[in-house]
Formats: sequence, C-alpha cells, structure tokens
Amino acid sequence: MRFRDLGPLWIEQDGLPRPVGGTRLEAVVGVLLVRLGEAVPPSTIVEAVWGPQPPSRALASLDSLLWRLRRVLEPDRAPRAPSAVLLSEDRGYRLAVDDHDVDSRAFAAATATVTDALADDDAGRALETSDRALGAWRGRPYDGLSSWEGWEPARARLAELHVDLQQHRIEALLGLGQPERAVSDLRPLLDAHPFRERLWEQRMLGLYRAGRQAAALEAFDDARRLLGSELGVDPGPALVALHRRVLDHDPTLDARPTAPPLRLARRRPVLVGRDEDRLATAKLLAPGAVVTLTGPVGSGKSRLAVAVAEEVADRFTVWFVDLATISEPAQLAGHVAGAVGVEVVPGTGAVDALAAVARGRPTLVVLDNGEHLRSAVAGLVDELLERDPSLTVLTTGRELLDVEGEHVREVAPLAVPETAEVLELAASPAVALFLARLTLAPDPTALPDDDRRAVAETCRLTGGLPLALELAAARARVYSLPEIAEMLAAHPIALADPARADPRHASLRAAIEDNHRLATPDERIVHRRLAVLPGRFTREAATAVCGLPPLSGDRVPDLLAGLVRRSLLTTTPPTSAGEPTRFHQLTPLRAHADDALRRDPGEERQVRNARDRWVFDAIAAGPRLGRPGQARFYDWLDRHWSTVAAVLADALPESGGVVPGASAEGLRAVGRLATYWYQRERSADAAIWLPRATAVARSGGVDGGVDPFDAVCAATTHSTWLALHQDMTAAWPGLVAGLEALTSCPPDRRPDAAEVLVGAAAGAWVGDDYALARRLAEAARTLGSDSHVVLVARAVQAATGLFLDGPAAAREAAVVVGEDNAGVGNDLVALFVALTHAVAALLEGDPAAGLRWSSEILRIQRHSGARDHGDTLEQRAGHHLNAGEPLEAARCYGAARAMHTRLGRSWPRHPGTVERLATVREQLGEAVYAEALASGERLAAHPDLEAWLV
Repeated sequence: MRFRDLGPLWIEQDGLPRPVGGTRLEAVVGVLLVRLGEAVPPSTIVEAVWGPQPPSRALASLDSLLWRLRRVLEPDRAPRAPSAVLLSEDRGYRLAVDDHDVDSRAFAAATATVTDALADDDAGRALETSDRALGAWRGRPYDGLSSWEGWEPARARLAELHVDLQQHRIEALLGLGQPERAVSDLRPLLDAHPFRERLWEQRMLGLYRAGRQAAALEAFDDARRLLGSELGVDPGPALVALHRRVLDHDPTLDARPTAPPLRLARRRPVLVGRDEDRLATAKLLAPGAVVTLTGPVGSGKSRLAVAVAEEVADRFTVWFVDLATISEPAQLAGHVAGAVGVEVVPGTGAVDALAAVARGRPTLVVLDNGEHLRSAVAGLVDELLERDPSLTVLTTGRELLDVEGEHVREVAPLAVPETAEVLELAASPAVALFLARLTLAPDPTALPDDDRRAVAETCRLTGGLPLALELAAARARVYSLPEIAEMLAAHPIALADPARADPRHASLRAAIEDNHRLATPDERIVHRRLAVLPGRFTREAATAVCGLPPLSGDRVPDLLAGLVRRSLLTTTPPTSAGEPTRFHQLTPLRAHADDALRRDPGEERQVRNARDRWVFDAIAAGPRLGRPGQARFYDWLDRHWSTVAAVLADALPESGGVVPGASAEGLRAVGRLATYWYQRERSADAAIWLPRATAVARSGGVDGGVDPFDAVCAATTHSTWLALHQDMTAAWPGLVAGLEALTSCPPDRRPDAAEVLVGAAAGAWVGDDYALARRLAEAARTLGSDSHVVLVARAVQAATGLFLDGPAAAREAAVVVGEDNAGVGNDLVALFVALTHAVAALLEGDPAAGLRWSSEILRIQRHSGARDHGDTLEQRAGHHLNAGEPLEAARCYGAARAMHTRLGRSWPRHPGTVERLATVREQLGEAVYAEALASGERLAAHPDLEAWLV
C-alpha cells in the first residue's frame, strides 16, 4: 500500500489507484500523514475534517469515519481483529506505515539523498534519484481538502523541498556535462522563483559551458535589473564573482565530463528478448547514418531505442527526444531544441542552433514516437544532416521515414510458444517477458500445468507484443493466470493499467486506436475487412474480401502496402520460388479490426459472404482425384488453410445445427477436402471436420435443411476416412450404406456420386477389404461419365486383383489401365498402377522390380503433392528384405513407423509386416536393428525422401 499525497490524496494498493472514499475520509488520512509517527488527538482530526466549529456529534461521526477507513486500509481484516495499520492509542490515533510508503516522506528522504550525492560528486546518482522523486509530484500537496490551518505549514515545507530538489537536479545536470538541458529545465523554475540567486548562477554557468559567453553575461544583467527594480538590492557576492569569472574565461568553469553525456528518457524496465536487435541496431549507427526502428504498436521500439543508446553511449553524445507530446509539425524543431537544452537565439533557427551545438563531436539524435509527424521528422532529419553530415539519427515509429540512405530495422513481436511444453516456454522471449513482469517471476519449469497452459495462451493472444504482455501481467495482482488467459480470449484488446506512468501505454485499445487514426479512410476499410481472414493470408485472399465497393480489387495491393508501412499489418516474405508474400494481423490488431467491422452489420455480412464464396468456389474448382494441377491446389489450400477453416466453422457449427445455404456447401467442401487431408497428412483437421459434417448432415436430414444426397455423401466420406486408417470395423457399415444409397441417386447427381464412390473404393483397398473395394469401384464406373473417375475406378479394380485374381492378372490389368492413362495424365491412376506392380513384385519375390516401382510411387506422390509416404516405405522395406538388404529394410520400417505414429495411426499397417520385422531383427541383431530403426525415424523428416532412398 502506498499513500500518494503530493497532489490530490489517494491510496495505491497492488499498483492500482483506490479512492479513499470522500473528502472527509481524505481529511482523516491527510492529518494522520501530516503527523505521521505521532498519535493524533481526536480533536485535531475533528478540526481537520469539519473546521474550527464542528457539529455537536462530530466525535461520534469520527468513530464511523475511522471504522470506514480501517475497511479501506485493511479490506481482508477479520471481524473484531485489531487493526495493524490504523492504531488506537491513549492520546489518539496513529497511522502505522513506513516512511517509504508515503510520497511526502519519501520525497523528503530523496532530497537528502540527492544532497549527499552531490556532496560526494556523484552527479549520476543525484540525477537519477531526483528524477524518480520529482515524478511523484502531482501538484499542490493535499489539494482539495478542508481549510484546516495545519495543511499550510505542511504544504509550504513540501513546496520548499520541491524547489530545492529541482535546484539540486540542475546542479546534477551541470555536473554531468549537460548544460543545454540544464538551461532549458531552468526556464520554468526561474519564472516561478526569480529572486533565487542560485538559479541565476546556474543559468549563467549552463550558458557559459554551452559555449555561449555573451548569453551568460546577458543573464547576469537580467538578474541585476530584476533584483534592483523589484527588491532594491544588488546581486550577491557569489553571483558577482561568477560574473567576473565568466568575463575572465576562468578555465575552472569549463568542467566537462570524461564520457559523453547521455540524455535519455526516464529509466525503463530491463529489456527482455532483444539482444540481437540491440546489437544489430548499434552496428548501424555510424556518422551520417539514419536508422529507423519500426514495428507494430506496443512492440517495444522506444525501450529498444533506449537500450541501443546506452549501448553506444561511450562513443556518442546522445540526445533523446520524445515526440509524442507535440501535435503540430511547426513545433518540431523547437521542441527538439528545448528537449536537449539548446537555446535558440532570436534570429537563428532551431535547426541551425542544434547543428551548431552538435558540430565537432559525435552526436546521436534519437527521435522517439514520431509516426504522427512522419513528413516533418523526415524534413528535420534532412535539414540536420545537410548542416552537419556527421550527425547520426535513430528514429522510432510505426512507419519508416523514406529518407535517402535510411536503414530500417523491424522490431517484431516477441516469439510465442506453440505449445505449453516446458522447453518451449523456457525458450520463448514472450514468456520470459511476461514472467519477468509478474509480481513474482517464476521459472516456467516450476509452474503447475494449468498455469503453464495459461502462460502459453496469454502469449499467443497478445501476439507477443511487449505492451500487451506487460498489461496482462499487471492483472496478476488480482487474477490467476488461467483467469487472465480466459479474459484475454474474450476481449483481446481490453487490457489496461491506469497506474502506468505513461498514459499512452496504459490501454492497449487506446494505443491501437492512436495508430489506426493515422491510416487513410480506405486503409481503415481494408484494416477492418481483413478481420475475417484469421492467421496468415495472401494478397489473393485480401483482394477477395476487401475489393468490394467502395473499393476495387486493383487498389487492394497498394492499400495492403500502406497498412504494412503503418505497422497495422505484418508480412512474411516468400520462402521459396513461386510462393506469395503472406500477411498477418497480430491478434490484438485483428481484434480491433473485428470490433470495427461489427459496428456495421451490413458490411460485415457482405465481407463474410465474399470470403465464403471465394473459398467454396476455389474448392469446387480445385483438381481432385489425381487430376493435373492437384499439387498446386494442395499448396493453395496450405497457404489459405486458416481462412478455409474459418469458413467451414461458420458453415458447420460445432453444435451440429444447420446454417441455411452455407451448410450444404460446407458438406460438399468437406467431401472434396478429405483426399487433401489424407495425402497432406492433416489428420488433425480431418478429425475436426469429418465428424462435424456428419453431425450436421444428420440434423439436416431431420429438419430438411440439408439435401439428403449431400448427407449421404458426407457420411460415406467419413467412412472412407476410417477405411484409409484401416478401421474397417467402423468403416464397413457406412461404406455399404453409401454404396446402396448412392447407386440410386438422382441422375443429375450421378457424377458427384461416382466421385464419392471411387474415393470410397480407394479407402477400402487401403483398409485391406479388396472385395468391397471392387464393388465400390464397379459402382463408380457404372455411374461415372468423367474419364478421370472411370480410370481411377479401373485402376482400383486392377489393384484389388492382386488378392482376388492373382498378381499376374493384376499386373496385366494395370498395364492396360496405364496405357489408357497415358493421354489423360491422372496421378491417382498412375499411383494405383504403380502400387499394383510394386505389390505384385513383393508377392512374386522380384525385389529389383519392387524397388523400381516403389521409387516410381514416391515420384508420383511428389508430383501430385502427396506426403503420405508411410505405406510406400512399409512396402519398400519388404523389397529390401527380399533383395538381401536388411539394414535398408530396417531404415524404411523405422521411417514408416515414425510417419504413421506421428499421425496417430496404428502400425504395422499391412499383413506380413510383423513377420518381416522379425526376420530383419534376426538378421541384423538387436543393437544394429535398433540403430537402423532410429536412423529411419530421423530420416522420416527428410524434405526429399528420394535423395536417400535412391
């Protein structure tokens, strides 16, 4: 608990301001603070509350006030328990708190500390202590309280201390070699206390040390005229002696520090997770360089700039200027001059004055928070460098300056953990910052499981923004970590901390709004419309949802660039040839955009409809079942999966209810995505959407919201997925039911039915039910008219012949299908043809042919965009064993096991594998066998399997 009495009286508990509870309670607290350490008689308290003529029942009312005050001071005190803060003693009442918990007492102690530091020639400690103490001064002490005469002596004593401390601070600035800043900070002090001769001495000394002897002599003349006209006295001996020393150029006056002075913003908390940024930025700071730290709101640009300035303080005079407090470009140059203590002589411009002072010594000018004055800052930088090309400039802002030779350093959010695993938490700088800002900063390894999950979720929801993480940590004074994560999930930008010293950073929403206001009207439209695109997205996706009236699609790319420039949008550059740039709204920025979009339900509906139409049309047009272009389509789905998932979530609610129109399209989309999920090893996505589609289909069948045909297709696709995972017990009823229902479908739906049935046939083959696979493929051939569908059905039928007709017959059928596919180019057909030949070779003991065909299978899979190599490697291992290569067989088995296990599948997958594994183990011996399996597991993650298989 802290008592803030250097201004209007209030109490701070757990870092948060708490109202005392009315002027009478404030008066009680005030008089107890004025007499801190003493027992204050009830009569004195009564007079402080009600004045010299209190009401007759004042003493009785005082008891009620004291009871209320104890509840404010000790809200958790048990009933009838004695108070440990407000004590009742024989002679009155005493507040039992430490001096350092009362601003006025701490202020007096700080003044004494500064005096001692100056006596010890420790100007640095004196400046730091005085800045910290003066930061607690908020105005007239005990302001707004009663007219009790006891307030005035206390106020007068504190006011005198306030002037003394400011005077000591000027002394410290002069001692640190910062005369310009000392002269600037003296102005308001001299205006308020013009008869303090020591202030005039300090002004003269500051001007002289800043190289302005004439101005120092002029200051003496001003002081002499003022003292003579107002008080009728001459300047004192000390002021006269200083005047003589200035006239004589006394060399002892020109005291300069051995190290260049550092003029920085008020000291900030320790920088976390920015060592690389700090060192890299410091390396860019050379004479004539302009370096800009840019990044989204709350990313820690200002704090990094301070750390960089401290890093280079041994080779630069550093001028740190906060531009957030000015709003007009015309004020800029004068504000910078005043902030660094450069006095502008009438007839001389501020830029000239700054350049003149900096000339001849390495100077770094740090211009912080200048995004709202970007053009003016760019102009000032150009002017400064034109007058002194050796100057070095470091700026921070959400936009770059676009000046010649500018170096830009992106200050990205801190990396967040992907999971709540201990090692990931320990490696995450976002976690490190969040824990460091908690009241207690625990080691993540010591956190309970619930807290670890909450920390990971909090970091994710804040987008790794340091400001958001610190505001979230401030809530830990009141709430548990899981509660903080829960509140963030509901309202990602509602974070605020009124107790923060800098009001610009007291609210995440306000900080984002401040940035948003700088955007153009059209950029704001794009900003809010992008809220419907979660995760990372491309220019194509942005154009689909943003290119609606009043905007046109051709303008969207430039508007995206504008948002990136303003740090309202981040980018990820392409990682390989042909890949597009990705864009991303950080979670807090997306929450702000979503709030803005929801304010206009009509626009929100229009934008969401455009997004859904774009996704559904793309999925409907995408190549399926091995058609040419399937790999590019799969890449497209990978790039836009976050958006596709959001569309499916709206169309297929978790509740299983039906969304008119959207649910039917959602069911069809899921059916077309099943092969993609399998071949791209996205089992986790299939596990979400296939059951949900089945549930929606069932509910649609009851209320008529979904076409019964679409419901059957959804159920059959789900069963196909189970078959692909060799759960034929669960898959068989659905596949049989689908076969019966789809073969009697309406004529206009036969092409769709044929595609579903041929997919089911492939699933049944993988699930080792070859008879059912043949029936499903035959039905697909009967219904299908598309050459691709018919060829895939024939290829599956050929493969079923391996176990129903014999390997030779199967190979013969596969050859015919392969020849017919030569002019069609269907990869799924080619895959089943190659599978038939490879398995036939395995059954017939022809390892050379088997290895050749399994390599062909891998080539086809790569060409079609498939990554499900586990079955192929399991089969290839058998060929290596037949070829007398047990070591390679073990490596393939290890890779196959790793791939299937990663996807949650059981393994071994196919008949005969258990027996072959036993043979390999026997031939290699236990130790070599285990090492070969482990080698295969490592190779399973190789980006190009063919590189080590061939």
